[in-house]
Amino acid sequence: MTRTISSLMPRGAPSRGTSCRMPSTAKTRTKSECFVSFKPTASTDTTLSTRALPSPQTDEGVQTDRQLLQNQWSHPRNWYKQQPLNQVRRYFGEKVGIYFTWIGFYTAWLLPISLLGIVVFFYGLSTIPSSRNAVAYDTCETARSFFYMCPVCDEKCDFWYLGDTCNFSHVNQLFDNGGTVFFALIMSFWAVLFLEFWKRRQFYLQYDWDMLGYESAEERARPEFEQRIKRYIRDCKTENAREKFFVYNPVLERKEYVQPAHWFWPKVLATFSILISMVAVVIAIVFSVLLYRLAIAGLLYRAVSGISGGPSIGDIAVSITGAVIQLVAIIVMNKVYEYLAYELTNWELHRTQSEYDDSFITKMYLFQFVNFYSSLFYVAFFKGNLTGFPGGFNRIGGLRLDECSTYGCMLELTIQLGIIFVGKQILNNATELGVPYLMRLIKIIRHKEEQEEDVYTRWEKDYDLVPQSVHGLFYEYLELVIQYGFVTVFVAAFPLAPLFALLNNWIEIRLDAHKYVNVLRRPISERSQDIGIYIHTQLCTLFSLFCGNCSYCLLHYLIDKHHIHV
Repeated sequence: MTRTISSLMPRGAPSRGTSCRMPSTAKTRTKSECFVSFKPTASTDTTLSTRALPSPQTDEGVQTDRQLLQNQWSHPRNWYKQQPLNQVRRYFGEKVGIYFTWIGFYTAWLLPISLLGIVVFFYGLSTIPSSRNAVAYDTCETARSFFYMCPVCDEKCDFWYLGDTCNFSHVNQLFDNGGTVFFALIMSFWAVLFLEFWKRRQFYLQYDWDMLGYESAEERARPEFEQRIKRYIRDCKTENAREKFFVYNPVLERKEYVQPAHWFWPKVLATFSILISMVAVVIAIVFSVLLYRLAIAGLLYRAVSGISGGPSIGDIAVSITGAVIQLVAIIVMNKVYEYLAYELTNWELHRTQSEYDDSFITKMYLFQFVNFYSSLFYVAFFKGNLTGFPGGFNRIGGLRLDECSTYGCMLELTIQLGIIFVGKQILNNATELGVPYLMRLIKIIRHKEEQEEDVYTRWEKDYDLVPQSVHGLFYEYLELVIQYGFVTVFVAAFPLAPLFALLNNWIEIRLDAHKYVNVLRRPISERSQDIGIYIHTQLCTLFSLFCGNCSYCLLHYLIDKHHIHV
């Protein structure tokens, strides 16, 4: 595509073969670069050749930034393309740009570990034959298969043969083999390298996007904070009482509003107490689901007592129903605590938006960490260790504590992890786009009732788009941080978790892009030099990863040693 110099070149344009840097605005300090070169044509007239791919020029004229993002980024057909991150940053600001950079970086790192997970899964398939499976061989092929086992319930349950669990011993080998131990160790190194390379990428973005040296002192106070403090000042009777609401800022050389420490810290302590109470409620819900499992287990065991492999069928049925109930409880408690955390954070009255966001994120992450992972930690590390022994079983309210099957608890952990992890992703993707579209449709219907279509202007249509939540990108970040925990901490139980996360993130990137371009009202551009407190939440997950995977590898070693010496 060519244009004549007289029509396109401004006065003082650069000479041939040079590049021109477009002027930056003070608001975003955007560094947009354009590269132009000259080439002679058949005539003596010189033309300008623009080499931007893809070209922003169409038959209808020059495309806007929004149209470019729609055609090159948010459309589903672009799922395999690299994201135009500089364009995203220029249109939405650094805060949104760094989010899409992070999710793209995380998704790219999931690709190799997903391929390794597929290899580990097929390795598990290859070990299903009894000749390569020590546990299944003992259960199915040796004289031990005729061992009488104690009844799995107290009433109307008969003795059963160890060989009845033969089929499920083979299935368990899919997820409980030497390959998963190796995969758990590799995942530990992967998680550390991912965080370190992301820090490197983040520093590069800070330099490239002119965010080096950005300090929180440059951040303005929240309007809600200033309004509340002004109201407190008006209620003060003396000058000394008013002075406690001011602090001198040596950077800006002026006085600024501040909340007195003896007001702020009691609120924080009260909020922390409420958080502990809500965590106790979550643990109580996990305990309630455990009681359900104990109550229903006896009924199921009696129902399948006459079927070959009855105890294992009962275990699987109890695991599936318990996991579904746990998922419903998790979703309900998330909504309840989200409302509570929002009100508590407003009550604390943080000065800047960053402080407000960090406080809200900390509350929600700690709660969701317990809410999502507590039932999985119970199955992985506690179930089967508190059962007791024949003639001396431990009980709760007369119900015998459940125990692991003869082949272990790994298959149950896999079922529970798969239902919670995959179910959470499906529900999140369905609501993330469905709810904004429904809200937008309601607003359009209401607007059409008030005005005729011919006076419904473009800016009115944009205004009728759904406004962004007050929490901004919180839900997107938190969803991926919780996913990061599922992928890393419990990968030994579900080697295909990175693959499901990869597929989800490919969809998530385009859903979020479509939502920002077409569904949500364009947010006010905000500056940010990093992903904030989310890097610390990933470090907490990393600590849990090391504890969990080291425990798994140690237990796997001890179990193998036990099989060798029995």
